[in-house]
Amino acid sequence: MRSRTYISNKLEQETFPYSTKTINRENLVKFKGVRMIKPKLRFPEFSGEWKEKKFGNFCSIDMGQSPSSKNYTENPNDTILIQGNADLENGKVVPRIFTKEITKTSEPGNIIMTVRAPVGDIAINNYFACIGRGVCSIKGNIFVYYLLENLKERNVWKKLSQGSTFEAINSLDIKNLNVNIPELNEQKKIASFLSQIDRKIVLLETKQKLWETYKKGITQQIFNQKIRFKNKKGEDYPEWEKKKLDDISKFSKGKGISKNDISRDGIDCIRYGELYTIYKEEINEIISKTNLKDDKLVLSDENDIIIPSSGETAIDIATASCIMKSGVAIGGDTTIIQTAENGLFISYYLNHQRSNIARLAQGVSVVHLYSNQLKGLELNIPSIEEQKKIADFLSTIEIKIRQLEKELIINFKFKKGLLQQMFL
Repeated sequence: MRSRTYISNKLEQETFPYSTKTINRENLVKFKGVRMIKPKLRFPEFSGEWKEKKFGNFCSIDMGQSPSSKNYTENPNDTILIQGNADLENGKVVPRIFTKEITKTSEPGNIIMTVRAPVGDIAINNYFACIGRGVCSIKGNIFVYYLLENLKERNVWKKLSQGSTFEAINSLDIKNLNVNIPELNEQKKIASFLSQIDRKIVLLETKQKLWETYKKGITQQIFNQKIRFKNKKGEDYPEWEKKKLDDISKFSKGKGISKNDISRDGIDCIRYGELYTIYKEEINEIISKTNLKDDKLVLSDENDIIIPSSGETAIDIATASCIMKSGVAIGGDTTIIQTAENGLFISYYLNHQRSNIARLAQGVSVVHLYSNQLKGLELNIPSIEEQKKIADFLSTIEIKIRQLEKELIINFKFKKGLLQQMFL
């Protein structure tokens, strides 16, 4: 799970004068050679050494104590109960359970950290809340929040809990942990710098979710024919015709390509598991290659649609992808659909019907979905011209979503690198 951080306005004391577009390492100084109590990356106006302190000497820590379960409620007028990881989401406390009995408490603006598996997850608490024994409440500034995030990234808490049958840390583990701390002005500068990156991440995630919601809604309207496209003359296209998938397609199977057959170079290839973990409706860039000989492979034609034949869940394998290039090796446990229709349109259509297709899958521990189960699917098919317009339109939306995903990855990696080098 990605470590996302959403910062409370209550904690943030100052604004950072740079925009996220201008954040780069030129604003920082790198120290090399002699080991000093200084970070690798640093703002140029600071030069003093960081001081080693015990965590409990500069932060107030309250360990949780669970109220009796008989006092748990679903009434939001009662006190919010924070028990563990399930009550934290995207760096925020999310009210889930309430209690009439108040044991230990956390104030708004405090940092919540899990002390039982998984240890070290953190979130900003914006509520007056009761805390259970699965968490602690830490009173500290926003620098402390990022310090805790750094400790989690470095697996510090996990190492402390090694040797026990159940991953957990106690009050002494936290209070006695030695950490290195700069003076207050540098703390504020670091916190504000990282907060700026987090705001960019929040913005990108919000945009991505909005585009995904838009795609889902517009796809439903298109395939329910509530939205129709027109031709170049502004005229309606012909009515859609109901056809069985078997009537417009030919079915075949992929072949071979185990995990051990993947190589750094060779022929582009797709394995069945990648279809529901990596690829979406349109496949342009192939991530895997194999050196297997051509006579041991099944190669794609442009416009082929691939559906995994096996997987762990029915909804996973009820997914279709259209290959936009020829000569790609298709691995085993896949169904290949060849059609004279627009393959990308069919791919979007089938994914729109995922829940219905999932019902056709069979199996328990391993679920299977074969061509015989797919052939009877009934589809409403528009003219080939309207198919292309629909496919191009939805593809444009998907490109925007992918662009945002790439930007998010860049920002997460950038932040991770900063956490590693701006702290000790």
